[in-house]
Amino acid sequence: MHRAGPVAAALRAHPHAPGPARSRSVKLALQAGCRFAAEPAGLFGWVDTGVDTDVLAQRMLDEGYLLAPGALFHAERKPVTLMRINFATTQDAAFWKKYAEVVRRM
Repeated sequence: MHRAGPVAAALRAHPHAPGPARSRSVKLALQAGCRFAAEPAGLFGWVDTGVDTDVLAQRMLDEGYLLAPGALFHAERKPVTLMRINFATTQDAAFWKKYAEVVRRM
C-alpha cells in the first residue's frame, strides 16, 4: 500500500484552491497587461497577448526567453494572439517585465 504525502492530501482536500505558483503567475501576467481567455486553473493558463504570438515568440527568443506561440496548440497553424503559459515556469518578474517591454515595442 502506498501512503500519499501531505501535499497530495492537501490537493485532494482542496483541488481547486489556487496554488502559490498559479497565484503569482496570474498576478504577474495581469500586471504585464495580459488578459486571461479562460479562468486560470490547473497547470496552464491561456492569456490573450493582443499581438501575434509567432512574432512575440521570436522577439522574446531574441531576448533569451523561449515561448511556444499559441498557434502550435491549434489544428490550423495560423497566427493567434493567445499564448499558453505554464504556471510553474512563469513566476519570474523579470520575464514579465521583458514581456511587457517587447509587447509595447510591437
